[in-house]
Amino acid sequence: MKQTDSAFNNILDLANTLEVPEAYLRHMANIACKSYKCRQEPKPSGGTRKISSPNKPLKKLQKTLHKKLFSKLIHSMHSHYGLKGKSNITNALVHRDNRVTFSCDLKSFFPSVSPKRVMNAFIEEIKIPSEVAKLLTRLVTHDYQLPQGAPTSTDIANLVTLRLQRRLYGLTKSWGLKDFSILADDITFSGDRISDGFEEMVYRIIKEEGFTIHPDKSQKADKSKSQIITGLNVAHGVTVGNKKKNWRAELHNNAVCFRNGEISNDEYIASLQKYNSRLIYAKSVRKIAASR
Repeated sequence: MKQTDSAFNNILDLANTLEVPEAYLRHMANIACKSYKCRQEPKPSGGTRKISSPNKPLKKLQKTLHKKLFSKLIHSMHSHYGLKGKSNITNALVHRDNRVTFSCDLKSFFPSVSPKRVMNAFIEEIKIPSEVAKLLTRLVTHDYQLPQGAPTSTDIANLVTLRLQRRLYGLTKSWGLKDFSILADDITFSGDRISDGFEEMVYRIIKEEGFTIHPDKSQKADKSKSQIITGLNVAHGVTVGNKKKNWRAELHNNAVCFRNGEISNDEYIASLQKYNSRLIYAKSVRKIAASR
């Protein structure tokens, strides 16, 4: 990731790039901390995550930041998060033809991204002057972390992991592995074999970069078993694996509950729509995998 042709040296330059008055930009930075509505959402794996949604004025400004600044940056080839033409599907495809995969997860990734980390990334990675970096940091962080729910958070997530990505890619090559990819907090390596000690080196680098490994989400697998990468099985091609069976079972259970009066008609219709959306997703996986 590097600075673009629309580089700026001060806050006025940033305001001109965003096509807003400098006074308005400073005002929005001053009130940004009070411009969010927060809620807790359940995680599929259990527990909850904090969702911080900016109000309309701040959201509009963050969308402008994304369009006129962050989207024009050249991103790491290893990231598949929030980038045009990339997704969890393309992330899995990277590892499709390799015999062994190793994946791990950064624990509490968004809460761990502090304003200081964001500001340092602005200064070090895209050479933004400290005065501008401080203002930008106030515009894209909330409650001392990277907010899940803000339009700029995917951009910042890619930015703050750049040094980590460089180090892990270097480790991948030095240990003779073929591929490395990252999607937000999901990190994956693959190759013909993964030597003893490689995992410990990965953990060491992640710790040195100020992140924490989720203790229950590391997995090493070969083609004799399921190789699940960002929700997809890459053991033989790239598929949703046995999820279709589970989806059908869930829909059948909801149909039984509906007939027994245990759920409402609206709830059953919602479950049917969810099932159809999942089938569309599975079809997209097959289509993208076949085209690459």
